[in-house]
Amino acid sequence: FSLVDATLAPSLTRRAASLQLGHGDPFVATPRVQAWADAVLARPSVVRAQADDLTARMVAFVGQLRSR
Repeated sequence: FSLVDATLAPSLTRRAASLQLGHGDPFVATPRVQAWADAVLARPSVVRAQADDLTARMVAFVGQLRSR
């Protein structure tokens, strides 16, 4: 588990949820950064540290906020 994983994984997880909601990808103009972000989220240390359904729960939460 690296310092990069620990500090950036939460932000990259929110990016993944944002993409599922149809928001634009902030890394679309930088494919190398986009590939790096995807690789960080795929690291076993990050996968083990996150709840199984974290992205789905974040999407559901934002969906509830939008329906108000």
